[in-house]
Amino acid sequence: MIFGIELIEELEKLDPAVRTAFLKILRLIEQTIGDVVKKEDFLALKRAVEELSENVKELSKNVKELAEAQKHAEERLTRLEQTVAELAEAQKHAEERLTR
Repeated sequence: MIFGIELIEELEKLDPAVRTAFLKILRLIEQTIGDVVKKEDFLALKRAVEELSENVKELSKNVKELAEAQKHAEERLTRLEQTVAELAEAQKHAEERLTR
């Protein structure tokens, strides 16, 4: 029980029926206090949530940057494919001229 010795001493002075009622009430209070989130626990949780939020923002920024880089890489690859196709066509025409 979380209550001090002084309280227990005072309870012992009471009529047994009143003492029993008080003890029931004190047990209920003790159970309720045990279920309550402590302030420091709440503050720690709040800090953790804030930190996670910042990490998510940073990850989101990084994903956007990666998506933009991927887009540019795909554009360069498309241009390279077109250049290779043009070179292959030019090579084909050059070979045709040489074989005539």
